[in-house]
Amino acid sequence: MANWELESTESKLIQIIEEAVQNGPQTITVKGFETAVILSIADYRRVKPPRERLSDFFRRSPLAEVDIEFDRDQHDC
Repeated sequence: MANWELESTESKLIQIIEEAVQNGPQTITVKGFETAVILSIADYRRVKPPRERLSDFFRRSPLAEVDIEFDRDQHDC
């Protein structure tokens, strides 16, 4: 993964994007610290988790069949 210092990225953005598409992720640094990564859309789609509905998440839960009883506190705060 290539490293690019932030001060030099503004004028080289097209080059950095082309590098990401052709050679993989490109790291942006600020004062020597890794701060951001530029990815091609193909790399991004590979690492991005699929979007899931909350109801599906709860349905898959090991606690899906557990009957939980609770009382709501109705007092005013």
